[in-house]
Amino acid sequence: VQTVEPLAAALGLRVEPRPELGEEKQLELGLPLLGRLDDAGMLVCTHGGLGKALAGPFSYSKAGALVLGPGLEPLRYVAPPDSSQPVSSSSAPGTTK
Repeated sequence: VQTVEPLAAALGLRVEPRPELGEEKQLELGLPLLGRLDDAGMLVCTHGGLGKALAGPFSYSKAGALVLGPGLEPLRYVAPPDSSQPVSSSSAPGTTK
């Protein structure tokens, strides 16, 4: 939650903690939750397991971000600011190494 609070405050949005995204339940309950909210437009902060499950063709690391499209399709990976990892994987259309 602390990860997204500054962004939410800057945008005038509220943070809604969800137990489904907790470390213990993220894969069992988190994926179905995101599927139900797919059309809502959201920013989701999760533990690494859910990010890795959604990453598709992208390498995913701690503090990285995934941009998801309709159907939770991974469109782009954004590396953490201090990361030496590439911004995205060349295995997805329209991406660079």
